[in-house]
Amino acid sequence: MSSPKKTKCSNCDKEIDSNKFFLHERFCEINVRKCSICKEPVQKDEYEEHKSVEHADPICAFCHKAFPNTEYDSHIKNCSKKLYECQYCGLFMNPSELKDYADLLYNQALLIEGFSIKDPIAFSKKMCDLIIKSSK
Repeated sequence: MSSPKKTKCSNCDKEIDSNKFFLHERFCEINVRKCSICKEPVQKDEYEEHKSVEHADPICAFCHKAFPNTEYDSHIKNCSKKLYECQYCGLFMNPSELKDYADLLYNQALLIEGFSIKDPIAFSKKMCDLIIKSSK
C-alpha cells in the first residue's frame, strides 16, 4: 500500500496528505501566521507573545539596559558596568577599582614580607576606604 501524496503548506511549511490539504490550508490560514522575524509558524493568538519573548532585545546583565541584537555583543564587551575578576583574590569589581585594588594587595604583600612601600599614607587611606566600602 503506497503512502498518500504530500503537499507542502505555504503557511506553516508542513507536509500534509494531499487528500486533507484543502481543510488544513483553510484552518492554517485562519489560525497560523509566520513570524516576520524568524519565519517560524506561530498560532495567531500567541503571535504577540512569541515576538515579545523570542525576539525581545536582550538586556545587559551589568547595566540592565536593553540593546538590539545587532549591538548586544559589542556592548557586553565594552559595558562600563562590567565586572572584572581580581587576579590575586578572585573578587569581582569594575575596571576603575581593579587597578587600585591590585595595587593595594601588592603593597599589603610587600608589608607582610617586611618591605617598605612607596606611599604608606595613600596605602592607609585606600585600606580605610576599602573597609568602609565593604561594611556597607
